[in-house]
Amino acid sequence: MRVSFIWRPSLFTALTTSAGFYALSVTKILPVRDFALLGAIGPMALFFFSLTVLPALLSYVKQLPQGTQDILDEGYISRLTRRVPSFTLKHRNSILTCSALLLLFSVFYIPNIKIDTNYVTLFKASSPTRQDIHYFDAVFRGTMTLDIILDSSRIDGVKDSAFPRELEAIEQ
Repeated sequence: MRVSFIWRPSLFTALTTSAGFYALSVTKILPVRDFALLGAIGPMALFFFSLTVLPALLSYVKQLPQGTQDILDEGYISRLTRRVPSFTLKHRNSILTCSALLLLFSVFYIPNIKIDTNYVTLFKASSPTRQDIHYFDAVFRGTMTLDIILDSSRIDGVKDSAFPRELEAIEQ
């Protein structure tokens, strides 16, 4: 198949996939936002690669091995892709009905999804840890983690026997 026949469907596939990932970038959850942006870049990069670099590399292959050619001509994937259009046309009403039902389900139930990043809810209500956290929230207006990073200024300096003594001096 020539690139001139497949560039347009490939472009729209890459664009819609990228748009789907990019839609996740509006979230306030930073890891999901980063994933969305990287996920949006991927399909476009693959589109560019598959329509430029890949054909250039394949142009050096003069003839496919007979086993590869047989798979391409009569392999499972080849038979499946030949059957998909007729299946879709034959069952178009069922496919559209299921899609519409799924869309309705999504419209009604997606707003009910709650994102809870509160780690306290992972503990049972009777847990001493959860009770302590609630106490500190009420009395001291919340808790906050404090990360302290100690650098020995040397590669593998933490493994040096003098490092623990230096830590003790800091503690004093």
